[in-house]
Amino acid sequence: MSHYFPPELYAEVLQYVNQRPDLLKLTRTSRTLSHEASRILYSDIDLSSIDVLDRLGLSVIRRPDLCLGTRLFSLHSRVMNAQRIWTHDRLALLRAILTHMPALTCMTMDVVLTGAWELLRNSLMSSGSRLRQFTFTLPVGSDVTKCRAFLQSQPSITSLDLPGNVRSFFNLETRSPSFLPNISVIIGYWSFIQDFIKLRPIRRVRVLSSFQGSNPRETVVFMPSQTVEALHLASSPAFIPVFASARFLQCTYMQDQVR
Repeated sequence: MSHYFPPELYAEVLQYVNQRPDLLKLTRTSRTLSHEASRILYSDIDLSSIDVLDRLGLSVIRRPDLCLGTRLFSLHSRVMNAQRIWTHDRLALLRAILTHMPALTCMTMDVVLTGAWELLRNSLMSSGSRLRQFTFTLPVGSDVTKCRAFLQSQPSITSLDLPGNVRSFFNLETRSPSFLPNISVIIGYWSFIQDFIKLRPIRRVRVLSSFQGSNPRETVVFMPSQTVEALHLASSPAFIPVFASARFLQCTYMQDQVR
């Protein structure tokens, strides 16, 4: 007597398998289980080493469907910092991987490689993906112009996390409300955040630094009429009353969570 279980049932059962080694074992069983386990494995890709990139690239070349459901993609500094290992072939491999991620919505990049902004922009445009959350670091000497162009190509971003102090990021184009018009959550240094607060429908803010000579009172005066739901300060707790007296519903000091 044969037993048939619909794919939806397999998907429901595999939601309770949260260990990657167990999911890997399931990919070597029946075709249906392999498909569902692979879908979960590839929904969140973390490139923690160059070997992972090489193996992932070979897998995607053999099975382009593996990354169709990928929503989270992370590329860490221990991979990105080793510039010498980023050959032309490996960059092409990364481009091919990103091109096959139409569902990608969340990306984290600790350090940006030379030429990475063009690679990201072209790859995501080819895949048709629309980012909603983006976390990245701009090293000293980075080409801010290319970073702006990439962000301009992703108006769907609603959450932006820039942990570095980028004083030269803004210009007349980025100060326009048409630049990242849907941004609602922003994390970073105050010098980076304050222009976003003035011109966009920000709902949640986390300030990672002291205000370094700037006066937040000048910013809150020009804030838009909507209410910002929450402000979290990693330093300068003395400014909490300033923001509390403006349009922030919740102001907290998060010293223990400074990055």
